[in-house]
Amino acid sequence: MINKKIKIFIYTAVFVFLVGVIGIYLLIYGNPFVPKLKNVIKITDCSSVSPSILTVKLGDEINFMNIGKNGHNLDIASSVFALKAGETKKITANFTMGAGSYGYGCDSTLVAGQVRVTPANTEGNITPKSFKELYDTVSDSIESCLKTALGSDFDKSYSDSSHIPSMSAITKVNVCLVPPTPVVPSTTKN
Repeated sequence: MINKKIKIFIYTAVFVFLVGVIGIYLLIYGNPFVPKLKNVIKITDCSSVSPSILTVKLGDEINFMNIGKNGHNLDIASSVFALKAGETKKITANFTMGAGSYGYGCDSTLVAGQVRVTPANTEGNITPKSFKELYDTVSDSIESCLKTALGSDFDKSYSDSSHIPSMSAITKVNVCLVPPTPVVPSTTKN
């Protein structure tokens, strides 16, 4: 009878020891069977994102991970999505304007962070478009919006590729480059 109890105790002790060793391993090294996410933007709240600037290649996946307590609504390059607390959502960096810099909004924060998209065939080296190159390729309505957004900074931004406008002007420029949301007329019953 004692031998059976000792055996059960030894088996239980060995099992508990192995579970403990495995648990410590997983805490230190992570789960080897779950692939690590690449290109992750962690959002605690809309004013706390990490990294604030993420560089990816065209076509790469971007993982928005909400590590905060509240859900958020995000928008980047005409993609709008809800991100619940504890949730991770993937989007693909295949934006309409191609390679370039894209500010993303979070709830009421117009530019919470930025994603820089490089051409897929580069090794991380990107030659960004100058404001002049961008301006010369957009529609008349976007040109007008950009002129208004930059105000007195427009001439300097257009002629000097090293000029960096104020953050307020950059935020307004990003708004110009986001396609408008179509307005759906509401129907009311009489």
